[in-house]
Amino acid sequence: MELFNYTSSLAQQIVEGKINFIQLEQEIFRMVKALGALIMEKVIVEADQRIFEQENRSGKSEGFREMGILTLFGEICYRRRVYHYQRQWCYPLDEKLGIQEKQTISPTLVKAAAYLATQNSYRESAKILAQFGIHMSHQRVHQAVQEMGEAIEKRQTAESPSEGTRQADIVVVESDGTHVPLQGEDRKKAKSLEIKVGCIYEGWEAADPQGEQYRLKHPHVVATVGTAEQFWELVDRYLLSTYDLEKVVLLVFGSDGAPWGQYGTELYPHSLHQIDAFHFQRWIKRVFGFQQQAMVDTIRALIEADDRQGFEVLMEDQQAKYPDKKKAIRRLKKTIERNWKSLKDYRMRATQLPAIARGIGNVEKANDNLVADRMKKRGMAWSVRGANHLVQVKAAVRNGEWDDVCRWVVEQAARMEDGQEEQPKTAKKRGRIGRGIRRQQEEGAWCQAHMPGIHGREAWLREFSKQLQQLLNPAM
Repeated sequence: MELFNYTSSLAQQIVEGKINFIQLEQEIFRMVKALGALIMEKVIVEADQRIFEQENRSGKSEGFREMGILTLFGEICYRRRVYHYQRQWCYPLDEKLGIQEKQTISPTLVKAAAYLATQNSYRESAKILAQFGIHMSHQRVHQAVQEMGEAIEKRQTAESPSEGTRQADIVVVESDGTHVPLQGEDRKKAKSLEIKVGCIYEGWEAADPQGEQYRLKHPHVVATVGTAEQFWELVDRYLLSTYDLEKVVLLVFGSDGAPWGQYGTELYPHSLHQIDAFHFQRWIKRVFGFQQQAMVDTIRALIEADDRQGFEVLMEDQQAKYPDKKKAIRRLKKTIERNWKSLKDYRMRATQLPAIARGIGNVEKANDNLVADRMKKRGMAWSVRGANHLVQVKAAVRNGEWDDVCRWVVEQAARMEDGQEEQPKTAKKRGRIGRGIRRQQEEGAWCQAHMPGIHGREAWLREFSKQLQQLLNPAM
């Protein structure tokens, strides 16, 4: 009856012009959230009771411990039984739900917050969540990213890669590095951090029926703040688990010319390496000026014709013409000569070339998406750990793996009882558990204390909460 009166009151307020659509929507949304929290708490408490009644568990029940967690409905508080077995405290309800002992944010919110943080600052992400009545501090958003980034790294090493079966006419692996400023203790060691980014794709496919536009086929990105060896481990792991490499006709590695970016050809001797056109042009224009496209075209033509003597003459002429740039021209000459083979377009060197083969240089876009657009904005600085975890999350989102990662996190948290028993109890854990344990209480009294709405300002919600509790728990 109270609910009916409340809805009638809202309708009358609309008629009287006291509330508009926005206010109505906010009010109902607030009510639904309160109701959702109420139901969620009740369901969880009942599940704990059923686990106690229906499952035979080793060990002794040591009462209850209270748990508070931030959800889509707001902060909820519930209690669950704690068991003591073989020097280990365990929580059967937490295992069933996939909730870790110290977890304060629901998996759904962690997923949402981390996702928002891939495109927005931590503070801006917190503001966006607040628009939907979810009040998370920017520190908690940051924590969500760290948790998910760490989980992604664990998943990468925990899962044994299966042998790939996919066949392809061409597979391209492009790599590039970009630097972000460091902060705090990490800045004492270095001012900036290089993030290594890789873009792996299976050639190209038509993006329109006319075949005038193309897009990357099956693109996949990898990223790390680690060493070159760690980067290539990620690349190698993906290639081996995805493709039957014996049936890949052409394997091409593209880079910006950095030594670490050329290591792929050592892993796969029958592959080709090319320095992409963007970085090649930048080398030349940094010396001769960014308006000197003619010089770029001339040097490229000499390389494609394999005219080393012509290139030698050109560089000597330029040194004589620009004596103030003599040292820079000499360095450019040595760089080009050292990378001569890799500067020639792979399409001119391949013995078997797919008809759809196109030029490389797509890693720059991946680099912008993973790093630059989010992490190189004015005033931003990062810790090594924070930068790595964020790029891991962004890579998972970009690769379409986000849901799988989040599901894996929950599955890992839902550990079996045997796994819990193997972990020895530490002194710190004993103290924390001991302070938190609550002995068994009368359920109706606990609900009276913790269900939302009973102590709210709105009379309808207080009454509705009481009626709902009586419906769900007639013994009250």
